[in-house]
Amino acid sequence: MKAVKTVAHMPNNRIFTFHYQLFDSNSGVLLENSEERGEPAHFNEGTGEIMPGLEVVLIQMTPGEKRTVNLPCAQAFGIRREDMIFKVPRENFESGDSDKPLKPGEWVHAREEHLALQILEVDAEFVTLDGNPPLAGKDLRFEVELVEIKEVTKFPL
Repeated sequence: MKAVKTVAHMPNNRIFTFHYQLFDSNSGVLLENSEERGEPAHFNEGTGEIMPGLEVVLIQMTPGEKRTVNLPCAQAFGIRREDMIFKVPRENFESGDSDKPLKPGEWVHAREEHLALQILEVDAEFVTLDGNPPLAGKDLRFEVELVEIKEVTKFPL
C-alpha cells in the first residue's frame, strides 16, 4: 500500500522564503527591507498569505534568482477609501488611560474588531480616525530574492 501524505492548509505543499526591499513606486522611498529586519519573509504557496501579484512571480522563480515586481495600489493594499475615515466621540477614548494624550499619527485598535486605526485629528469633542491600511493608495515596487523553496510532505495537524 502507498504512503499517504498529510498536509493541512498548504494546497501546494511548498514554503517559500525570500528577501525583499519594498519601495513606494512614485517617490522611490524605501519602506521596508527584510535584511535590515534580520530575517527573510516566508509564505505557504496558495494560502493567500501575501499579495497575489507578488506570489505569482515568486512561485516562478528559482532560489538565488532576483526580480523586480511592480504592483499598482489596487493589487497591493488597495485604493484609499474616504469611507474608512470617520469621527468618534472623544469620550469613547476616556478610559483608564486618561494620562496619555491622544496624538495625530498614533495608532489605536478597535475593541471588537481586528482593525488598526490611525488618529488623524483630535479636538475637544471628536477623534478623527483612518481605517485604511498605511500603504493604501500607494503603488509599490518589490525587489525580491528567492532564498529557498521547501517541499512539505508532512505537516502536523
